[in-house]
Amino acid sequence: MDLKPQHLVEYNFDDQDWNVLLTTPILAGLTVAHAHASGWTGVQEEYRVLANCFEETADDHAVIVYLKSEVLKRGLLDEKRGTNGTELKSLAQGQILMVRGLLERKSNSEIYRAYTDFLGKVLSRVAGAAREGGLFNAEPNKISDLEMQVMADLLKMLD
Repeated sequence: MDLKPQHLVEYNFDDQDWNVLLTTPILAGLTVAHAHASGWTGVQEEYRVLANCFEETADDHAVIVYLKSEVLKRGLLDEKRGTNGTELKSLAQGQILMVRGLLERKSNSEIYRAYTDFLGKVLSRVAGAAREGGLFNAEPNKISDLEMQVMADLLKMLD
């Protein structure tokens, strides 16, 4: 029995499709978190912010509401992932390409925009979670140039 809301069933996403759609924002967020060392407390803050991205908000599109609830229900944020930034980026890029193809083939521009907006929010929130460098993380810019480049690289793949 399919328990997905009717408006999500119509897009014909199978379980493998949903797995890609659910895990990609997590991988992309982790990729940004590992792009530039922010110390132990910084990493903890980036992980906390990543988890907070999956809390439902009033302006969430129905697809994003479902995505967030499934990520939490399946415990996907708790899965251990490698900490090698290069490997994470490569994996995230591959998944983003799969997401792009899925959304182009099986959804409409509204769903595509909602998903890409959510992904962009995840990336920017994680990148802005911890100050970079300096004594006591006193650097005025929270987002490093490297994090900005990684975010741009990942989001460019959806254009």
